[in-house]
Amino acid sequence: MRIVNGDFAEQFVVAHKRKRKIYSSYKSSNAEINSRPHYAKSTVVAAGDSASAMYTQPIYYSPLHTPQTWQIPSKRREVYMWCRFWYEMEPKVGASIDIYRDLSMKGIINVCENPHIKAYYDEFVKKVKLNYWLKMIAHEYFLLGDVFPFLELQCEKCGGSGTDKSSGQPCNHKGGEFSNLTLLNPDYVEVEQTVFTGDASPTIYLTPDPQLKQIVWNQHPKEQYDRIPESTRKKIMSGEKIMLNPWCISHLKYASGGYTIYGSPMIKRLFTTLAYKDKMRIAQWVIAERLIVPIKIVKIGNDNRPASAEDLEDVMEQLALTQNDPNLTLVTHHAFELDWYSASGKILQLGSEFEMCNQDIMDGLMMNKALLNGEGPAYASAAIGIEAMISRLDSFREVVADWIEDKIYKPLAYMQGFTKQTEGGEEKLHYPKVEFPDLNLRDDTQMKQMYMDLKRDSNISLKTLLEYLGIDYDQEVELMRAEQYTLPIIPDEGGGMGGGLGGMGGGLPMDLGGAPMDLGGLGGGMPAEMGGGGMGGGGMPGMPPGGGGGGGMPMPGGMPIPELSVSPLSMPTDIQWPSPANANLRSLLKHSNYNNTNNCLGLGKEVFAAKNGNEGGAVYKFTAIELKLYNAIRAYKIPFQFFAQFKINNQSKYTIDGAFPQLKIAIEADGTLFHSTLEQINRDKQRDAELARMGWRILRFKEEEIKHALPKVMQTIFYYVNQRVQQLRNLQYGQNTINNAQY
Repeated sequence: MRIVNGDFAEQFVVAHKRKRKIYSSYKSSNAEINSRPHYAKSTVVAAGDSASAMYTQPIYYSPLHTPQTWQIPSKRREVYMWCRFWYEMEPKVGASIDIYRDLSMKGIINVCENPHIKAYYDEFVKKVKLNYWLKMIAHEYFLLGDVFPFLELQCEKCGGSGTDKSSGQPCNHKGGEFSNLTLLNPDYVEVEQTVFTGDASPTIYLTPDPQLKQIVWNQHPKEQYDRIPESTRKKIMSGEKIMLNPWCISHLKYASGGYTIYGSPMIKRLFTTLAYKDKMRIAQWVIAERLIVPIKIVKIGNDNRPASAEDLEDVMEQLALTQNDPNLTLVTHHAFELDWYSASGKILQLGSEFEMCNQDIMDGLMMNKALLNGEGPAYASAAIGIEAMISRLDSFREVVADWIEDKIYKPLAYMQGFTKQTEGGEEKLHYPKVEFPDLNLRDDTQMKQMYMDLKRDSNISLKTLLEYLGIDYDQEVELMRAEQYTLPIIPDEGGGMGGGLGGMGGGLPMDLGGAPMDLGGLGGGMPAEMGGGGMGGGGMPGMPPGGGGGGGMPMPGGMPIPELSVSPLSMPTDIQWPSPANANLRSLLKHSNYNNTNNCLGLGKEVFAAKNGNEGGAVYKFTAIELKLYNAIRAYKIPFQFFAQFKINNQSKYTIDGAFPQLKIAIEADGTLFHSTLEQINRDKQRDAELARMGWRILRFKEEEIKHALPKVMQTIFYYVNQRVQQLRNLQYGQNTINNAQY
């Protein structure tokens, strides 16, 4: 303290009062702070004094402002960079992302009732390699959290620009299609979303990357440069953002809230854990180097005999010589010591720390060890985690399915004009629904065994068992029949071919009671509606020409089946139906009354005698469309015997799905598996020609017709039954002629 022009004692008193005033103010301030419950306080007690409280300020904490958090990236592109790095460098992260990608996307299944539309979309999936790109979408979705699929639009009106070249108005892209699919790099994509607007769709911009700029500036490669619209080239050269066509661009986000613009990567939550593990790995790296290259320490001399400079120099020289010649003898005095020192046993063991980090990584990725590497607990213990994984993957599949239907299939249906009429008469876009195959992650061995036991005890049907095992029952029925016999290729000996894809024309003889009749051509072809097959030849006086069999797409020269003037359920009153051979009409699908019981099979589990005469022959099974057709025929109560799986002339190669043998009308239910290829269609036509020469009328119906247009199928059958009866009446064939017909 410096005292100027004053007494020392007086200056001391002034300073002491000032100190007491400051201390008093400090105590009152602390008393006020003491009344706040969120401040901590500590008590200091001095010897011989009463207790007094001393208060300190709290330490401020925020997880957002720790030194560790400051080192974690927050900018979107830097986050992407970290995600890619950890995917490539961290085994558990990379393996987990690959599992999410490969398990979730195993290909898609298009489900559509219209076979032509389904075929178009199936071909589109192959053309744009959609199954491959779905795996890439899953990869980006789980790794980066943002996926930007881009569909290249091919439209003659606008060239993909979105503006009609002729009118200058926004293009509706009628007649266009998507020609290619790719993924944009999210580093160069920006999303802008305006709130409080009627349109919730965001606006997506593309920032030209260096490669795109290089293509425009150098105009090379030429094919890529020519595909870029002129207006887009100008924006690329000027460095402007390019607004992408909403028809073409989409944005899929992972773990995004309803108000966030971008998604959040799955592994972002692991950044601190991964960084901590990497820090420990760096430390272990240094330790590993020290363990490999230890330090060599040489001690010479002791307290009683200190080493001189000459001693040190001599030892160093001899050690240098032994370095190159291990057999050289080192000679020195007794006060000599040589040791190797390493970090072994003197470092902190980090095994538990690494284990903790690995467990955090598995938890953050929601991954099960049983799925990752087959380790961990037994499957029964891991089943809950696998069920949770299945639910997560199914949720992602739903997102992808909705995106495909809304952003790809629906616009394609609009551009191609695929519509269907609803029950209310409204035109609605018609496109497939997207389904995915089963994940096959569950261990259902016990469940399968239970189903097998139920089937063995006859408590469930074979169809139920096969459906649970993922086996198509109808397909297996067809395959089992194919194993029983092989249909030969019969050379064409009939009349001229009918128009289109119809049957044989030229008039083929029919033997019904011994009288030849010209009944025209066979049906066949590719029926999509209940039209006719090929144009028939001749026909009967007063009757429609002998058109093709039931079903069939009208082709050039084809003849549609006439619509009935009466309801199929009400028989015409002017026709005298002959009495059937068996008057019991309670079941029209029953065992035959003919001499040879091998000619027919009844509906259901009807067991017939084998060829050797022993009972217990094969049990015949029927496909779903056959059963549906059989039940419909039985419900119509047509008063003629009908037999399922009828063998004409007791020959397996002439087994037909259903027959009215009294009328010689054969009905075939053509499943897709065995009646869709060109080879199969030709085989059916050749066999039908042979049966026509034997006097049979063949009516073929496709699987889609039986499933979705059964009333029209029955109209067709009813029409030809009426036609046969009318022909017999016009030719003066009576009751006995029909009952005694030759088969």
